[in-house]
Amino acid sequence: MQVLTAAFESREQEQGKIRDRNPKVAIQRAIWSPSHNEKEMSVTDIATRVTAIIRSLGGNDEFNARQIGWQLRGLRPASRGK
Repeated sequence: MQVLTAAFESREQEQGKIRDRNPKVAIQRAIWSPSHNEKEMSVTDIATRVTAIIRSLGGNDEFNARQIGWQLRGLRPASRGK
């Protein structure tokens, strides 16, 4: 039973890393903490943080401000009345 438990835990951890390497998830992680302390963040700063988060989880992707800007635009809530 211990061997199976260890195998399942390892699999869960790897799946969590894969999920966290998703740019949208990494954007949320990159923004969450600083949003409580900073008034503004540039898209370039967010891109740098996203790239660092993804690399810390074993990913190789690198994102620039334009790519992150498009992702941020997609995360924006829909406007009412339009």
